[in-house]
Amino acid sequence: MMTPSASVIWRAKRATVMFALTVSASCSGHDVGNTQSDSAREPSSRTAALAAPAQADSLVAIADRSRILGNQAAPVWVVIVSDFQCPYCKVWHDRTFPALVTEFVETGRIRLAYLNLPLQQHQHAQATAEMALCAGTQGRFWEFHDAIFDTQEVWTPLPTGTPFFLDTVATTARVDREQLRACMEARAMQPLVRADYDRALAARARSTPTFFIGDAIRIEGAHPIEVFRDSIAKALQVARAGAG
Repeated sequence: MMTPSASVIWRAKRATVMFALTVSASCSGHDVGNTQSDSAREPSSRTAALAAPAQADSLVAIADRSRILGNQAAPVWVVIVSDFQCPYCKVWHDRTFPALVTEFVETGRIRLAYLNLPLQQHQHAQATAEMALCAGTQGRFWEFHDAIFDTQEVWTPLPTGTPFFLDTVATTARVDREQLRACMEARAMQPLVRADYDRALAARARSTPTFFIGDAIRIEGAHPIEVFRDSIAKALQVARAGAG
């Protein structure tokens, strides 16, 4: 069975956001509207209009699938909407992401998907989003994802076009640098990043990091693992009730 793409999972989500937790520990963009959380009913057409998956035989489709982590049979989806240059996304990555993977991904209870929301004020946000997806064509998305966040404080002040990503980050993530360079020069992942951005806005993500858990929970901000334990427990309860 083909692994679904990150695009596909949005079609499986119900259109109503019933619960949202917001906090100021997030990056907001000047071009994405306000960051206030709400529980207003969204029209079903909003979900239906989200971007369709890429063609199965394309590099874009390979990259799309590469940023899904977890057992295909896991009952709950967790979607991460993030910006690699957002300092709060790094805080969440450093403090919460490892525990989330250990407790919920590796135990088969959730599947993770990463979507890009590159904010305009972050000069490297678009490039790092494309680069991570280019690494995904080599099956190294999550390794590159970790290496980018681990070195964020180093590359953030560097000028655009810095070779740091192709040199240090690619080496750390064990990505073929020439393939990565060719993918970036072709701007091969630009359409997928743009589709991510549009899907995130359609789902009312206005800041990073934002998380969608199951069918009805949205969390905004760099919360600790305790918040995710509680929210995932609620989503799992709903999933089990629906399966029964």
